[in-house]
Amino acid sequence: PQAAASPQVAARNMLVTVNDPAVGARKVVGNPIKMSGLDNTQPTPPPRLGADTATVLGELLGLDQTALEALAEGKVIALGT
Repeated sequence: PQAAASPQVAARNMLVTVNDPAVGARKVVGNPIKMSGLDNTQPTPPPRLGADTATVLGELLGLDQTALEALAEGKVIALGT
């Protein structure tokens, strides 16, 4: 707690806020590497469970929609919305 309240942490933007639709705004550790000209893009929340499942299993492994739905019905995989 003391380190997070340090003026140095604030000056170097070491704690940033991430807005996650599932849990709301959260403070996370920012990028420790600071260089002029470096894109200081705000971090984003992680993907939701199953968000990329259809892409990985469908496009990369060749499973069709019927196979994906069967796996989801059997609770083998989660498909994101």
